Amino acid sequence: NGFDVLAITETWLSAERGDDDLRMLCPDGFNVFHSPMMGRTGGGVAVLARDTIDVTTFDSLDSTPKSFEHMVLSLTINAVCVRLIVVYCPPKSKPSVPFQCLMKELATYLEFLSVSSGKVIIVGDFNLHIDNPDDSNVIRFVALLESLSWVQHVKGATHIRGHTLNLVISRSSDKLVSESFISVLISDHFAVVTVVRAHRQAVPMKSISFRSTSAIGLDRFESDIAKIPFVVSPSDFLDDLFNQYNMGTRDVLDQHAPLKHRRFAVRPVNPWFSGEIYQARRQMRKFERVWRRRRLEIDKEILLHHKNQLARLVIDSKLTYFRTKMTECGPNRKALYRLLDRCLLKEKGHSSS
Repeated sequence: NGFDVLAITETWLSAERGDDDLRMLCPDGFNVFHSPMMGRTGGGVAVLARDTIDVTTFDSLDSTPKSFEHMVLSLTINAVCVRLIVVYCPPKSKPSVPFQCLMKELATYLEFLSVSSGKVIIVGDFNLHIDNPDDSNVIRFVALLESLSWVQHVKGATHIRGHTLNLVISRSSDKLVSESFISVLISDHFAVVTVVRAHRQAVPMKSISFRSTSAIGLDRFESDIAKIPFVVSPSDFLDDLFNQYNMGTRDVLDQHAPLKHRRFAVRPVNPWFSGEIYQARRQMRKFERVWRRRRLEIDKEILLHHKNQLARLVIDSKLTYFRTKMTECGPNRKALYRLLDRCLLKEKGHSSS
């Protein structure tokens, strides 16, 4: 879908293994940042951001909140600085702290952010049924946002049970959010897509120089090489002889295979990607558009079927690709270790916890 930033809540990844697991999932051209839940299982938040975006992680609170997890990132996109806060609030069915504590800590945090510099956007799973205006907790939460001039942008169910749990919040004065809409069902939650008013960073470009040596006529090439000063009248001095060779061969190459230059966009390459996956993804996108337009239960079931089919295709294709590569390594341990390094993405991106 061409996302630039992906925020994830409830990673359920440990501090010991979580960063490595996320790096394995991180596509080319992205960096991953992770803040695991400390002290118990569950929770955890993470962000994947394009490597063309300058990202800085920092703490913005004097003490760690007891009622919610969060991660704070500063994203710089073409001189536009956006502070991204990813929040996860545990559900009320697992009350580690009372709702009053959550409201108090959120109020303190929002007051602090209200006067901070730059643009701010808060996203995440608040585990509040925002769609229920009669809920006393929702009434207090909405009143808090309104009192500090914050705007909640998500409209519609973000959970399979029909409630709005995942929110996108920004300051009304920032005018940062262009639109926010519900997308495909990922798990028991739907993805929430948000478009912000910030210039998108250009795709990184790469320049290469090359010669079309395959088009060289060998007879003429050998004839011209035989005429260069290095062959006809070689110098008696080493430095001059070196220059004769370099300049002579370069001149002949320029005649027969002129140096060409090409500039192209550097895009992620997935070697396991196939035409079958491409067609399956197109089909899934088609049914996603149908579901988003009509919002019928049958359309959602069809969409989920194609989403699961696509996921199976991707997994099977990856397994086939890496099994083939491991077979090609044979008894060559160095080649096998290099392949394992690529699988584990030891040299790609970075993480922060």
